[in-house]
Amino acid sequence: MIAWLATEFNKLDSSSRTSPATSALATCQRDSSCAVCHFALRNRKSVDLGSARLVWCDSCGSWTYTPRFDGREQLALHDTSEYFDHPYFRARREDSNLNLERCREIFAAIGTVLELASLEGERVLDIGCDTGSLLLAAVQIYGVVPFGLDVSSRAVDVSRGRGLQVFHGTVDDAPQVFSCFKLVTAVDVLEHTTEPAVFLRQVYERIVPGGFLYLQTPNFDSIIYQLGRQICNLTKGRPRASMERLFPAQHAQYFSRAGLAILAERSGFQVAHVEARVLPARDIVASSPVRAGLAALQVIDRVLRREILLCTVLRKPV
Repeated sequence: MIAWLATEFNKLDSSSRTSPATSALATCQRDSSCAVCHFALRNRKSVDLGSARLVWCDSCGSWTYTPRFDGREQLALHDTSEYFDHPYFRARREDSNLNLERCREIFAAIGTVLELASLEGERVLDIGCDTGSLLLAAVQIYGVVPFGLDVSSRAVDVSRGRGLQVFHGTVDDAPQVFSCFKLVTAVDVLEHTTEPAVFLRQVYERIVPGGFLYLQTPNFDSIIYQLGRQICNLTKGRPRASMERLFPAQHAQYFSRAGLAILAERSGFQVAHVEARVLPARDIVASSPVRAGLAALQVIDRVLRREILLCTVLRKPV
């Protein structure tokens, strides 16, 4: 299976080129500590990405990208046309029915600990809202009062054009009106933050006592990431473009269940619910052979209970 995947990746990218993200690694700050728990990284396990590595933390089981971007460089990576126009994001924006389906899936996890009917008329913040698709779906289905936040200027412009109240910048920079939320969602955001504990504490301050934070982030224990790790180490991170799709430089770290629990507790939250889910076929933007291979691997993930998405609901104590 590993050899087959490596062959398919090579077919997809026989002339891989270095992306701007990889080129920017020359300006990264090296960090020898875990981005999640700050435990010293001992390099016992790693993923060889060629010009960078993912290093395993034997304290919390998470993986940290090194050398790491600092916060300013990380923000710059996410406010580019290359990032905004990525096929993955374009595909997610185009179908309103699929966005409604995605919204129901996310809120189903939230509904395990919160009565969804109680959200009607409540202020809800979506961090990393992109063009506002999740917020608009939540308004339509659950009647929430939507607020958004994103670091991409183009995404914010589109969101505002759709009638949403969206702030361009980080949680820490958002004005006071972006506070007192009963629910905050951050879908595929946490892995992009250079200091996840700081990020969670900033979000904590924006939530009312008894309120909730929904996080969705990749599960590195998934067989897909574990096979990708072995391929990277066999090929020294080649083909570069394909490996960067699986392990993009914008991801500062990958989490384990234990790492998320440690992070939540240190930030003042209580873990209310954790589940793992497969990546829906609608969200896989790849060739047919790769889609088929990923579908087969996700079947294995289901059996092993290592699905590729970690979905966690955190609660701010009363």
